[in-house]
Amino acid sequence: DNARLHGRRLTLEADDLRLRGRSMDIRAGLLSLGGRVLLQGFAVVQTICRHLGERVLRRSGHYAALEEDVRDLAHRKAGRVRSEVRTSYRLRAEHADIRAAGQVDIDGRHIKVG
Repeated sequence: DNARLHGRRLTLEADDLRLRGRSMDIRAGLLSLGGRVLLQGFAVVQTICRHLGERVLRRSGHYAALEEDVRDLAHRKAGRVRSEVRTSYRLRAEHADIRAAGQVDIDGRHIKVG
């Protein structure tokens, strides 16, 4: 009715090995699974991974400093973009273009051009 296998090292090898049970508990300090094809999906794991992926996509970060260095082209494409800066915003370039099909608003107490 009950069976227990115990040893310092236990190896099970077979061309076809099947484990079946109403409940299965696997505990290990290091768990390594390898295979070419996963035939059965795990709904709970898939749901957790999907939620984690969504959280990564919606992430917001709070940093003391953030620096990016892009050597060629940094391209961002969005439906809308909003930047809020608490104290100072600087754009420095050899050439800069600001283009709008409809309207450009520049609002400030002091505006210096040139």
